[in-house]
Order: sequence, then structure tokens, then C-alpha cells
Amino acid sequence: MFSFYTDVLQKDEEEFWKISMRRWWGLFTMHFKKKERIEKQKEMDKQNQALQQMRAL
Repeated sequence: MFSFYTDVLQKDEEEFWKISMRRWWGLFTMHFKKKERIEKQKEMDKQNQALQQMRAL
């Protein structure tokens, strides 16, 4: 009886860690991609600004 409960708890704990690690990894990758996207946007803004200056001349 006791071993049954410990087995169930152990499986629940493993499942909990799998889910929490998946969530953590998801948050990490989302943050990293957002940072990359912001950097790309800044680069594009610089290029557009340079093009506008070239056109102005």
C-alpha cells in the first residue's frame, strides 16, 4: 500500500519537473527571441535612417 503511494508521488514529481522545465525553457527561448527581434529592428531602423539621409542628399 505504501509503495503504491510513493510510486504515484514519484511519478507526479517527475511529471511536475518535466512540465516546469518545459515552461522555464519556453520562457527562456521566448525572452531570447524577443531580444533578438528587438536588436534586428534597431538594425533595420539604422539602415532606414541611413537610406533617408542618402535620399536627402
